[in-house]
Amino acid sequence: MGYSSDNSRTIVLCGILLALTTSLIAVIIGSVSLAKSSHSIAQINALTEPWYRANQEKVWTIAIGDFGVNLEYLDEVSYQIKGYNVDVVEAVCKLANKTCVLMRDVNQRCWDSEPGQQARGGEGLMSGWYDACTGWVKTYPRSLTFDFTRAFVKRKDVAIYALNTSTVDYRDLTGLNVGFIDGWASDEHCLARYVSNGITGASLPSDRIHHLSSGMELIQALRSGQIDVAFAIKLPQLEAGFRRLTPTDFANNCYLDGAGMMTRKENTQFVTWWNDAFGRLVGTPTYDDICTRLKTVHGHKPGSGAKDVCIGY
Repeated sequence: MGYSSDNSRTIVLCGILLALTTSLIAVIIGSVSLAKSSHSIAQINALTEPWYRANQEKVWTIAIGDFGVNLEYLDEVSYQIKGYNVDVVEAVCKLANKTCVLMRDVNQRCWDSEPGQQARGGEGLMSGWYDACTGWVKTYPRSLTFDFTRAFVKRKDVAIYALNTSTVDYRDLTGLNVGFIDGWASDEHCLARYVSNGITGASLPSDRIHHLSSGMELIQALRSGQIDVAFAIKLPQLEAGFRRLTPTDFANNCYLDGAGMMTRKENTQFVTWWNDAFGRLVGTPTYDDICTRLKTVHGHKPGSGAKDVCIGY
C-alpha cells in the first residue's frame, strides 16, 4: 500500500511538471511567433511601407567642381556650389524622383591627365567614390573609359590664346610653352591632332607642356609669362582678357559632344533615368527658368547666356 501511494505521488508530480513545462514552451513559442509576426507586419504594413522604401532608396552621389563661371562657382556667402549645372541637377533629380547629393571635388578625380602622358579616368569616379561627375564633355579618349548622358550644355569651341601684346602666329607653335587645364579635353593630345590642320609644332615635346589645375591658374600663367600661349575652350575670362589667335571658324578636334554627366560604363541605370528625366525637362517652363537664371541669378559670374548654353535654344 505504501509503495502504491508513493508511486501515485510520483505520477502526480510528473504530471504537474509536464504541464508546467508544456505551458512554458507554449509561452516561449507564442512570444517568438508574436515577435516574428510583428516584424513581418512592419515590412508590409501600409503605413510603414513608404518609410521602409524611402530608407531603401539609393542616394545618387554626384561630383561637381568650381570653375568660377555661371555654370559652376563657389558662392562665398553660402559656401555652396551654385550655377546652371547645379540647377539642372536639382531639376532632373526632382523630376526623376531620385535622391541626389552633390559632392565638391577636384577635376583630376574625375578625369586625370599628366603632361606628356595618356589621360585616364580619375580615381574618384573609377573607384566609385561617386556615381557621376557633372558637366564633362564627351571626347574620343573619355568615351573609351566612361559613359555619358545626353549633353545639357552645348558643345564649346576651342581656341589658342596669348597676351594682347603677343605677336605669336598660332600656325607655328615651335619652341613655345603651351598651357592646358589639367583633365580637360583641350589637352596636348588634342592639340597634336592639329598637325593635320597645318599647325607646325602642334605635337609638343614634354618640356613645353604645362598643366594648370584650373582656369584661373591658366590665366595667371599667361600673365606671368610662364606660358606663351594657352589652348582651351572659349572661356569668358580668356575671351575678355586675352588675344584669341585662332579664327572664329577654328576646327574643334577635341569634343564629340557638349557637356553632360560622366559615369562608369556599368552604371547604365543612372544614364537611363537621367536621360529620360532631362528629356522631359527640356522645353518646359522649369527649364526656361533655369536658362534665364544664367543671367538673372548667376550673371555676376562670367559666362555665356542661354543661347550658347541651353539645349534647344
